[in-house]
Amino acid sequence: MTNKETEELISVIVPVYNVEKYIKKCIDSILRQTYRNIEIILIDDESKDKSGIICDQYAKIDNRIKVIHKENTGISDVRNLGIKLANGKYITFIDSDDYVEDDYVEFLYNLIIKNNVKISITSHTAIYNTGLKLQEATNEFSVIDSKTAIERTLYEEGINISPWGKMYEKTVFDKVQYPVSKNYEDTAVTCKLFSQVDKVAIGSVSKYYYIIREDSISRVKDFSQKMDLITCANDMGEYILKQYPDLEKAVNRRIMYAYLSTLSQLANLKERHPKEQKEIMAYINTHRKQILEDERIPSRDRKALEITKLGFNVYKIFWHLYKKKTNRE
Repeated sequence: MTNKETEELISVIVPVYNVEKYIKKCIDSILRQTYRNIEIILIDDESKDKSGIICDQYAKIDNRIKVIHKENTGISDVRNLGIKLANGKYITFIDSDDYVEDDYVEFLYNLIIKNNVKISITSHTAIYNTGLKLQEATNEFSVIDSKTAIERTLYEEGINISPWGKMYEKTVFDKVQYPVSKNYEDTAVTCKLFSQVDKVAIGSVSKYYYIIREDSISRVKDFSQKMDLITCANDMGEYILKQYPDLEKAVNRRIMYAYLSTLSQLANLKERHPKEQKEIMAYINTHRKQILEDERIPSRDRKALEITKLGFNVYKIFWHLYKKKTNRE
């Protein structure tokens, strides 16, 4: 437990949009936090359901909750507004369809204080609508420099690129903002935040529960929005290579992942998108050999790249077999 007399105020920022089925569980998990000196900033991005009403109801029962209702401008703008409004020295994000362990805030805060860092990272459990639960924790406790954190993020080696599951000193956002009007904003920003600090602390214990649902941002049905993942990955890569040219292989791996992920989303759809399909397959075919020569790429990526040699239609068949076998659909 933390020393109550020395607790810093911590801002918990929760973007809210059409999550009436999930928001109560999310807020309840925040109100149960063992670390009590928090402000909970619920930003309703013009929800069409009862999400905003539910937020207002909670604000009446706990004065630590602040509710902001705003015109719909997307999750990046919501995160930027939350950072601007935050009064805490430290910030953590929790998505409104997810929930956290009772000591989530305290755990991340202690990692920061004990290791004298400005960013701390914990792990998560992914929960699919099929009931499948995948825990990503490795029980690693370490302090690494920012370059190593970026490299491991690019390879997905114990660090994911999401804004949630982390705590940040507010000052690390002084020169970094989330890109407005883009989906997958975390792809463009997380590594930039790591570059603002000397080191980060890792406590790879599952403290966050990430709900994967059909209508979430990561499973958008408008395919033009899904292409934002590629744009953000390229923006991120350009930024990193200016500072760390020797991370080129890691950057290329992450960009290829964006193309493979987008291809998988295309495989989920019944309607065809020939222009985007041609663009994605052209990139994969041009860069496949180079990426396969990298021994650090995840085995999942390696298998996917080998299958793409057989063309999109075969890839689509294998993708659906994979989802069925792993209980992801």
